Amino acid sequence: MVHQTFPGRPGDEIEVERRFVIMAAVLSRVISLAAALCALSVVPAVSLSQIPDVYDPSTPWQTRHGSLLCPSYFAIKDGEAAARSGDQNWLKQTGCIIAKGGLKIVLVDAPYNPHGSDGVWRGRVYPNDTAAFDAYFNAFYAVSFARGGTFKTDAEAEKYSR
Repeated sequence: MVHQTFPGRPGDEIEVERRFVIMAAVLSRVISLAAALCALSVVPAVSLSQIPDVYDPSTPWQTRHGSLLCPSYFAIKDGEAAARSGDQNWLKQTGCIIAKGGLKIVLVDAPYNPHGSDGVWRGRVYPNDTAAFDAYFNAFYAVSFARGGTFKTDAEAEKYSR
């Protein structure tokens, strides 16, 4: 572990390596979010449903507006590139779709990444008007609504979490 002592503060050591890891994790998260937002910003409006997004806070996991959902892990990069380019035919060839927000997701595989980047998750998506399907997606595209607060007991917290 690398330690650095700053002049004027004898005895105060800062763990440079730890701070570097934290900064790298934050930067990775920012880059991941920026890439997802960039992909969303150039997706033609015609690919998104004209029906407004409806989010249900009681549903644990839902799609974010403009979610890229792909049939396989390996289609995600091509799907992202097709979405960025606005090429509808290419997007269709990848098998990926751009979904509206608020579709129910049941997570199948949602690995935790301690380095801060989102990673790829897998889940079962339940559209309102068609049959459910399995999809791979960037974790950025899955949203959840958490109810926070301060509770005196676990029972009280459980009461308000439903």
